[in-house]
Amino acid sequence: ANHTHNHPDLNRVGAEDYISNFNKAHELLKGFKNFTKWFRYPYLRQGETLEKRDRVRNYIVSEGYRIGYVSLDNQDWYLAKLINDHIANGGKLNEKKVCKAYSEILWDSISYYHKNTIKYLGEGISHNLLLHENDLAALCLESLILKIKSKGWKIVSPKKSMEHPIYQELPQTLYSNNGIIDALVHDQEKIKLEDPW
Repeated sequence: ANHTHNHPDLNRVGAEDYISNFNKAHELLKGFKNFTKWFRYPYLRQGETLEKRDRVRNYIVSEGYRIGYVSLDNQDWYLAKLINDHIANGGKLNEKKVCKAYSEILWDSISYYHKNTIKYLGEGISHNLLLHENDLAALCLESLILKIKSKGWKIVSPKKSMEHPIYQELPQTLYSNNGIIDALVHDQEKIKLEDPW
């Protein structure tokens, strides 16, 4: 799927530059046999003005893409930064404790967004969890999966989760930094959800 070529922030670049970056990634990806026309915005940001948001969004949709929304946001990238900084400064790593903390912190975020999905949107859904590709995720992914399964959840493919109608929505708010649930709640209730972490 497409995530742009070099990860620009749509709140900081022009629409045409962003579309060019999107197209460059498309050209590189389209030959892969498992290529899927899904697009996830870097930083989850969809632009700071309605004009920019609509220009880019309309272009993406006109190219046959679906927005690959995240419904469960978290701060895994920041946890990885803290661990990397600790190691860079000569610190030791207790893998068991780090993975336990990682799994518990991410589960807190998962639970938070799931509860608010039910509270504000009236139903539970198959979620799309945002995870970044980094050493911490690689080290602790098994621990996270076991944590999720221990709570009675099961892991499904993105294709399966994307079948839910919520992933067809195009929120009207410019507040999109935390994913589809937060954006839809902001549309309806004019509040911003705040992850416990």
